[in-house]
Amino acid sequence: VVAADVMYNEDIAMEIGDRCVELLTRENPPKLIITDSQRFHGTDFLDGVNVRLEGKCEHVPLQWEHINLENFRGSGVMIDGDQTYDATIRMVSV
Repeated sequence: VVAADVMYNEDIAMEIGDRCVELLTRENPPKLIITDSQRFHGTDFLDGVNVRLEGKCEHVPLQWEHINLENFRGSGVMIDGDQTYDATIRMVSV
């Protein structure tokens, strides 16, 4: 399961956190990758997820890994054409 660059606000981030708990408490949990390149205020849901997963998941505590991307080429909302830039993203992979 992949959730990539969709945490635009706290509500969406909390919903993704809920899905993480649902997935990781399954009898045979799937692989999970979450990336976030924007790191908007209020979108770090891992503390709440870790509390809910305590004793229920072997991967606790989940932690963000910070990765530097150099010369990343991409586009975005309200941007005409592609741009090349360096970015630091955060990622959780289980």
